[in-house]
Amino acid sequence: MLVYLSLTGGLIIAGVALAALLLLFFFAGYVKAAPDTAVIISGFGKRKILIGEAGFRIPFLQRMDRLSLRVFQVDIKTDEAIPTSNFINIRVDGVANLKISSDPELLDRAAESILNMTEDNLIRQVQQVLQGNMREIVGTVDIKKLVQDRQGVANSVKENVVPDMAKMGIEVVNFNIQSFSDDNKVIENLGIDNIAQISKDAAIAKANADRDVTIAKSAAEEAANRSRVEADRKIIEQNTILSLKESELKQQTDTAKAQ
Repeated sequence: MLVYLSLTGGLIIAGVALAALLLLFFFAGYVKAAPDTAVIISGFGKRKILIGEAGFRIPFLQRMDRLSLRVFQVDIKTDEAIPTSNFINIRVDGVANLKISSDPELLDRAAESILNMTEDNLIRQVQQVLQGNMREIVGTVDIKKLVQDRQGVANSVKENVVPDMAKMGIEVVNFNIQSFSDDNKVIENLGIDNIAQISKDAAIAKANADRDVTIAKSAAEEAANRSRVEADRKIIEQNTILSLKESELKQQTDTAKAQ
């Protein structure tokens, strides 16, 4: 009897220990990914990527890495002047908002190319790519278009850089050019010319508006005068008719009295 109880107790203890090990194994392998984070499970079998969901990895056989999917900002300033299409050397200051893509194909590329890369190294690598594309676009545009259509130039840079960013699994959320500058004050002089042209256009527009007001005022006065003349004429006609009728009535009255 004692042997039976001892054996039973041993089995219970072993069962409890096994259950505890299984529970520990489950919690050690349980993975939950936040919506803004990609959890990459690799090392045994096919690679799995979790975003905003729960999963399981085999402890000691599979490793787990994380990639943030949040938007990050990169400043792009040219180290040296860039020649435009009309050979004006300018410096460009821009900013790009980027993020690691949640698209499965692009996310696979990111897992292969930038996983575990430090933030500083990632930003430095992205800056180099963006600067190269910005040089390429700026070199095909003349200085006036750069100044007058800054957003159009920024959109061209964005379109040009998207394929290069996609190779690293990165999306370009937006790209903006904040300023242009040059050592010879060409851009400043263009601004002065634009102000002068705007002032000239405004003066011409004001003169045209004053002329239109004068013409409209004269036309209104002429129409009012015609209306007054027409009204006076009608009054005179009505008074004449009235006088004639009064004379006719008086004549008829005098004739009746004489008879």
